Amino acid sequence: MMTAEPNESSRRPESGRTDWVQRRWEIWQSQERAGHAICFATERRHVCEESDCRWWQECQQLRADWIR
Repeated sequence: MMTAEPNESSRRPESGRTDWVQRRWEIWQSQERAGHAICFATERRHVCEESDCRWWQECQQLRADWIR
């Protein structure tokens, strides 16, 4: 029996979970320094409408992956 592989766009980077966690912490630190609410990859992203946020597109892509 063959199993379907997820398409490339729905996969996390091949570098692994450690890099993903590090990326999230880096963004949180940047958000804190900028005086922005620390919200990247948190539950707040599900209702976020801040399309002018510099992390909005990346954060919404995570949301799209979660919904799939």
